[in-house]
Amino acid sequence: MRLILTTLLCWMLAATAMAAVGSEFTYQSFLCNGTAPLDGTVDLRAACFPTATGGTQIGATAERAAVPVSGGVFSVVLDFGSSAFPGADRWLEVAVKPAGVAAFTTLAPRQRVTPVPYALLAAKADQALTLSGLPLAGSATAVGQLLRYNGTAWEPYTPPVVAFKTASIGFPRLIALPGQIGRMALIPDIEQYDLGGNFDEATGVFTAPVAGIYHFHASAVSTFGTLATLLLQPSPYLVRGEDALASG
Repeated sequence: MRLILTTLLCWMLAATAMAAVGSEFTYQSFLCNGTAPLDGTVDLRAACFPTATGGTQIGATAERAAVPVSGGVFSVVLDFGSSAFPGADRWLEVAVKPAGVAAFTTLAPRQRVTPVPYALLAAKADQALTLSGLPLAGSATAVGQLLRYNGTAWEPYTPPVVAFKTASIGFPRLIALPGQIGRMALIPDIEQYDLGGNFDEATGVFTAPVAGIYHFHASAVSTFGTLATLLLQPSPYLVRGEDALASG
């Protein structure tokens, strides 16, 4: 009896709806007895190898008894364990024994395992364990956290809450700016809120808790009919200057 194996389709993931996908997959092939398609049942053995010839077998041999074959087509579910397919090339070595035959016949050549299109995308899933090739820290990220690189790995990070609002009514406190003739610092006398505690009401100084870009908005009204100039200035560099509204 001369058996010929023609692989039509392999590597169809066998997944059950609403259940986790395991390491099983469906292997389907076409088996001939000489030139005629085989009908009946066969016992089947399948083994996984890293090379087309030779090499060390990966995982245990999968054995399936009385596999039905109709018009040469058969289908079995195989499982070599979750570690058998890390992304490297793999080959299947299949041996069959039709009913009434004493010994198994190992079919040649080995069948190379090729991925279906969506498995090509799934093969990149290991990249989810890294960002830009750098590992993720072991602790889980909570709601509202970000990922920050600590020099070794990405770790969960809770960004600081920074927001404050102050105001002055009437005559605000003014202090002279060191080394800047004619310029005064306006110190608001009403702190409406300070999320994070980064604004010092006594000195009018805001201290940035982390490096980054901060947005400030300020407005002033002159009640004497003159034009005032309001400067937002981290000493000694000017960030932004705005002409205030004049009224009176």
